[in-house]
Amino acid sequence: MPLFSIIIPCYNSYSKLQFGLRRIEAQNHHELELIVVDDCSTDNSYVRLQEFAKSSVLNLKIFKNEENSGPGITRNNGLKFASGEYVTFMDADDYFADDFFPTIQPLLNLQNECIIFDFIIKDGNKETPQSTVINGEKGGNISPERAMLFSRGAPWGKIYLKSIIDEQHIQFLAMKHNEDMPFTKIAIVNCTNIIYVDKYLYYYVMEEGSLMHNDSLVDVNNTKVAFKVVYDRLHINYPFEIEALFIHEYLYSLGLTLLSKQPRSEWIASVSEAELMFPAYLKNKYLKEFPKYVQLIVYLMHFKMYWILKQVLKLRKIF
Repeated sequence: MPLFSIIIPCYNSYSKLQFGLRRIEAQNHHELELIVVDDCSTDNSYVRLQEFAKSSVLNLKIFKNEENSGPGITRNNGLKFASGEYVTFMDADDYFADDFFPTIQPLLNLQNECIIFDFIIKDGNKETPQSTVINGEKGGNISPERAMLFSRGAPWGKIYLKSIIDEQHIQFLAMKHNEDMPFTKIAIVNCTNIIYVDKYLYYYVMEEGSLMHNDSLVDVNNTKVAFKVVYDRLHINYPFEIEALFIHEYLYSLGLTLLSKQPRSEWIASVSEAELMFPAYLKNKYLKEFPKYVQLIVYLMHFKMYWILKQVLKLRKIF
């Protein structure tokens, strides 16, 4: 059994993925398994991946979905094929830092159930360091509740003991956007021994048309579905944490839809309806630990300051 598996969904992205694979190949880590699942690419990515696997020293396994299914189902299929004791995820246009394996290896040997690490946003020649844990937490052991609440919802930036994912039947949603947040939150909170490594071990490559550039992909309905999945699974055992998660993953997302030109009346109705779920959310003990700009946006939303909020979001250049 390999020590850990890296699951990578691929759709028309072999040319980008090849760079990340070469970076892993250069590190020559022998206890590693790479699972690449092609989501019915319309170009020659699948064929070229097979050719790459034949000539590579990597333990690289290539699979293909029966039909185009989106990133959530593709990662779920990758989990089915993965045989590593631990599992992590990489997007096809991203890559790991050169010191990823030397840093992670000792921590895996200590039998941590979840390892969280930081990343760098690479936008052309610009590199911006980012923390995966957003509340300024220092590196070291972190409780499941705090790790779940303050970790970003992206699938990458975390390593999990795979048996926990299997035993708890944790899966990505069958959606093209916001499919990853429920998986991340539920997986983290089911781990006991969690360590946060405040080192930049992953490069997230920005592309024009990506989710962070394209405001048309901010989808309130998907946000509702994703939050409901987490709420149904966790709210009984973690009521305060779920209320805080509602603030950041739901209300805050509603604020982002302003950049999608949602009409003011519709936006006010959405916020008012959402607030009925947690009427006292401004008193949540975790709110003050969120970044200051998140707190500002939440308060502006609560008082329905639509135009001020819209200008604040534009100034923040979130997209």
